[in-house]
Amino acid sequence: ELGHDAGREHRVPSLALRSDRASASGSARIAADAPFALEAQVQATSIEGAPRPWQASVKAAGPLAAIAVNAQLSSPQAVGAQLDAQATVSPFAAWPLSQLLASTRALDLSALSAEAPQTQIAGQARIDTQGLDKPITASVKLTNAQPGRWDEKRLPVAELELDITGRADQRDRLTLRRFELRAPGDGGRA
Repeated sequence: ELGHDAGREHRVPSLALRSDRASASGSARIAADAPFALEAQVQATSIEGAPRPWQASVKAAGPLAAIAVNAQLSSPQAVGAQLDAQATVSPFAAWPLSQLLASTRALDLSALSAEAPQTQIAGQARIDTQGLDKPITASVKLTNAQPGRWDEKRLPVAELELDITGRADQRDRLTLRRFELRAPGDGGRA
């Protein structure tokens, strides 16, 4: 609806999509005048009877110049398992992602895809940026409580720690400050 509320906002009060694998519904609205306040939400689920059911939600809010986005992914097959992400997106900036935080607990990738290994991943990832020509820092710390051999449909990683810096306008250069990978059992560290 263009010009809703006496021209103060534009909105999509209800939107629904469906495919052979998932369905999604949502709504959105944006103010007609600067700073163009935005609110949007989408919920998605796998289709009824899916062998690997999942559900996801995404919410976005804020002025159009700096939108706060929150996302969540879970599966009813893995009770308590969840992936959460928060980001700040500036769609008109030269480098639109200014921050990304993601955390997971008890995430079993096989609950989301039959081809994925069984896991129980917990941890965090963080990316901070200030612009295209400014430093980007990324840090990841993950643990997998169910590591194992790939031929046994497991992920052969027990822990991963990673700290990287770089710049978006110099993609051929990265500084690896820390990289630690621990294999399961007595597999050692790299």
